[in-house]
Amino acid sequence: MTKHLNHLITRGMTVEIMDPKHTESAHPATFMGEVCQCDQDHVLVKDTENHIYDVFLDEILCLMNYQSSASRYCLRVSDQGYDVLCILPTGFIETLATELDYTTATHVVELLSKPVQLQKVAA
Repeated sequence: MTKHLNHLITRGMTVEIMDPKHTESAHPATFMGEVCQCDQDHVLVKDTENHIYDVFLDEILCLMNYQSSASRYCLRVSDQGYDVLCILPTGFIETLATELDYTTATHVVELLSKPVQLQKVAA
């Protein structure tokens, strides 16, 4: 089953937030903070001065204490559909495709998640 970004973000995780992308964004600038709560398209993040901001998932730049030996692919809900993301072993989030329908997005994630198979080609 394809994972969604909000399923990978847990309470207590440290995240880096980029400058606001939306007019509704409440945070003033880039900051690092601790996740208090996460839902389908928003995260409550507490900064170092104990201010809590409601942050859109697409404003998360990096999952700071994310640990993995390989890249991981997942989906993020967007206004017009689904975005396909790659979370690098370092925790940085790269957007690979945006605003896809659910069927296409899950197919892309499944294809990217499969191990590479070498095939012999006749000369």
